[in-house]
Amino acid sequence: MNQSDTLNELYTALNSAQQEMSIAKTDSDNPFFKSKYADFASIVRATRPALSSNGLCIIQTIQTESDRTFLVTRLAHKSGQWIDSKAMISPQKPDIQSFGSYITYMKRYAYSAITGVVCDDGDDDGESLMNRPAPPLLPEKMVEELAVLLEQLPNYQKDISKFLSSQGIISLRHLPEATFNKILENAKAKLEKGDE
Repeated sequence: MNQSDTLNELYTALNSAQQEMSIAKTDSDNPFFKSKYADFASIVRATRPALSSNGLCIIQTIQTESDRTFLVTRLAHKSGQWIDSKAMISPQKPDIQSFGSYITYMKRYAYSAITGVVCDDGDDDGESLMNRPAPPLLPEKMVEELAVLLEQLPNYQKDISKFLSSQGIISLRHLPEATFNKILENAKAKLEKGDE
């Protein structure tokens, strides 16, 4: 983590801001997992007024160094003091959709971490600490079938892209099989009805 030479004014301002921040609301629907989550806009709404009134701001930029790409999140104070958080961007697929989804997910969590905002969606009951093996990737042929259908359904394709971003899922191959099958069925039904 990089930071300015002194941080006393930033720490004082952040302490005040955190006392004023509201809880980020889980007001976005996840139609595939039948759950709610706090999207990036909700997190910003819960924090920006308190940050601004205390002379703080968040700046998020993409930087490239030695063929590696990073998301840099800076918490800055009007005094000129600052703290940077740097995270490497490494989606498993090099296509722009995977890259965009990965960045959206990382921006949300980096912003939350550096401000200390809390979401009202609870925790994962220690699931993330269980070191369970990741589910296997879906076969490429399955994914190709869905990709061809989605190309014919641009509006539905946008909905799926937003869904992947909101869940931090970097590509269709990383979907749980049950969710993938539901999306595939919906795509086929939309094409039969002539939806776009």
